[in-house]
Amino acid sequence: MIADQRRISEFAGAFARHLPGSAAEREQRRAELVEHLMDAAEAGELDEALRRLGDPHQAAVAFAPSQFSAEARFARRIGAALVDNLPLLAVAVAIAVQGLARDSFTLAFPPFVHLQVGGVCVSTMPAAGCIHDDPGWIQRIAMPLALAWSIVGLAVLESRTGTTPGKRLAALRTLSETGLLLRLGPAVVRRTSFLLGPVAWLDWLPFLTGRRRRMLDHLVVARVVTVRRGTL
Repeated sequence: MIADQRRISEFAGAFARHLPGSAAEREQRRAELVEHLMDAAEAGELDEALRRLGDPHQAAVAFAPSQFSAEARFARRIGAALVDNLPLLAVAVAIAVQGLARDSFTLAFPPFVHLQVGGVCVSTMPAAGCIHDDPGWIQRIAMPLALAWSIVGLAVLESRTGTTPGKRLAALRTLSETGLLLRLGPAVVRRTSFLLGPVAWLDWLPFLTGRRRRMLDHLVVARVVTVRRGTL
């Protein structure tokens, strides 16, 4: 029986890591699965029960919560995105104020990203991105940190819980096509459009045709759905 308990614990732990939601939600579903498998073990049917469930990922798909409704609308997603990317928005405003003081006002969100490579400006818009010899601490420090939060920080949160601060306020959740958590790699990829500066808005073009997924959502096969308020 101890060997069965160990198998059940390992299977249930791997199963829970695929599920979206809070730690409490995942623990509740893990406990339900453990109870089911313990009953099977007592009846001498553990092997058959595990065979029916498949691997932990397949089992998580079967146990995926059903409280999700339609994919989120544009306005709701934009509101969540603005909250999530407040650091990057603050950097864009700071760059604009800095430029105004230098008589070269430029306001763009997401802000232009540029690098000096061998004295050559590499940017989505060189004239705006490399107009100054000294970019200042905002470009050197604040922007990389803000981009790291928008691309990596938020992706880590989504890969662990399916949500972010902005999405939590808007009752949204990011999921894979099967209703499970995105892996970290795809979660990061769908946020790399920030590196394109204002050109990143092209990622939202599908919404103009009535679709509710960005281009990078389609690329990594992700969807952003609304969730009943009580489940977040």
